[in-house]
Amino acid sequence: MMQVQKVIERLGYKANEAKVYIAALGLGESTVSDIASKVRLPRTSVQIIVDKLHKDGLMNFYKKRRFKYWIAENPNRLLQKLEERQEEMRAALPQLEKMRRVKQEKTRIRTFEGADEIRHIYDDMLETKQHASCILPLDEWTTLLGSSFLDDFTEKRVRRYLPMRLLSPWTATAEDAKSRDGQEMRETRFLHPDIPISSTLLIYGSKVAIASLNKRSPTAVLIEDTEVRDTNMTLFEEIWSRSAAEGEESSAGAGLFRVLADSSPQPLLIANEKVEIEYANEAWQKQFGYSIAEVHGKNPRMLQSGKTPREVYQKLWGALRAGKTFQSDEVIDKRKDGTFFNLLTTIFPVRQRGKLYYVQILDDITERKRVEDVKNKFVESTAHDIEPRLESIRGMVLKGGRKKVPSDIENKLIELQDIAKKLFGESPAA
Repeated sequence: MMQVQKVIERLGYKANEAKVYIAALGLGESTVSDIASKVRLPRTSVQIIVDKLHKDGLMNFYKKRRFKYWIAENPNRLLQKLEERQEEMRAALPQLEKMRRVKQEKTRIRTFEGADEIRHIYDDMLETKQHASCILPLDEWTTLLGSSFLDDFTEKRVRRYLPMRLLSPWTATAEDAKSRDGQEMRETRFLHPDIPISSTLLIYGSKVAIASLNKRSPTAVLIEDTEVRDTNMTLFEEIWSRSAAEGEESSAGAGLFRVLADSSPQPLLIANEKVEIEYANEAWQKQFGYSIAEVHGKNPRMLQSGKTPREVYQKLWGALRAGKTFQSDEVIDKRKDGTFFNLLTTIFPVRQRGKLYYVQILDDITERKRVEDVKNKFVESTAHDIEPRLESIRGMVLKGGRKKVPSDIENKLIELQDIAKKLFGESPAA
């Protein structure tokens, strides 16, 4: 009997309601008092229960004289009630499903202030485990988040096999990143110059992150919404396809430039319009002792020794502002270890994809200066010494009682004197 009661309870009835119905089935026509006595419940409680079961169609009554006699309906009525509830549930399902989707798709917005908080977006990108599509100015983005952080993120992304597509304005830094696309599971394309950007767009999963690169207060907004994602992805795909042909056209030339620059024995440095270092070839890094990561985004002023005359730099900027090439006679710069060295520098402005860059080619003349110093010291000492030696030879000739140096000897001495003048210049003793 307990098992039957449990079945009825599963249909949504309370334990006492199930007891009353089962008791009424067994008693047949019965009064509330009869049922109350059977289930051992107060008469008032049983009255409330039978009224409810009557409302549900499980019990009915008739009056005989002054008494109500209750009769339990056929148990098939329970199945009918179950089927009715199923139909009601089926009718309500579309609305319930709609409510579920609305809750799931409710737009979620989070804000991040400062570089430290913005870095959390990259953690979320890894946790979402979806490929990413990004539009960003790589140089400014690297300056904000730090090259070491982005390198670490790239390693984690590659370990998780999460590919990335990147759209960035062309810069030496972006070109350097593109050269590593294969090993870093990334495809990089360059934006057309007529598409200026000053903020960052990251699209991954159902999320879109938009970051302002305001130096005083960088801020990012992360929006989780499929419609917002779809709209931004459509725009991304349009720009991506537009950048394809141009990227293929320029990649060969850019790749050749990098090969030539990296293989050049002369140090080469590239700075952007803000005079921030963007690229340094291997010869430059070896010469100065800095890696590109250490100087990226820095002003080349950090390399000055303080020993180059100020007028040299005034001439330098005068030439560059006029769009001309600057060539110096000699500049003294400082390595990372603090040592100084002499060099000749050639700097010229160049425009690439609508942006201004400054290219510097250096020629280390430290060894040449050392050799020249040794030579000058030798010349100076020799020039002072040659004339007295020639006079000494004349004196030795006249000592033998001669009144005049023989013409053949005099001619040889004059010839030696002329040779000395050509080699060393006019003797101070002459």
